[in-house]
Amino acid sequence: MTKLQNKLQEVKAIKASITQETQQVFESILARLSNVEASKESTIMYELQQLRTDLDCIQHYVHKVSSAISKSQLPTCTAEDIDAFLNNFPEYLKECKYLSMKPHKTEITVRTDDFPREVQQRTAMEQRYMNGEYH
Repeated sequence: MTKLQNKLQEVKAIKASITQETQQVFESILARLSNVEASKESTIMYELQQLRTDLDCIQHYVHKVSSAISKSQLPTCTAEDIDAFLNNFPEYLKECKYLSMKPHKTEITVRTDDFPREVQQRTAMEQRYMNGEYH
């Protein structure tokens, strides 16, 4: 009877050891997966912030020029309004050229098809082993 109880304890201990090992491997896989996700999210957030900054600059420019144009239109404008617009025109043109020639990303460079699939790879390797492909 003692031998059976000892065997039962041994089975439970081995199972607990394997469970702990499996959990550690699983947690490592999830940690690596989370790191890949965080890296991709960081890249996307950076690109999104860059795009927002560029759009804010364009909106600011459009507002500034629209305001200057509305002030320099007849019948309410003064000679000073027209003079101010004409004096600032080279700066408006320079800023317009800068904004229109600034390169903007048109494609998303973050791939979503390259996440590590460790469990899938391990399962395939195990299957090859079971099929006798490894000697």
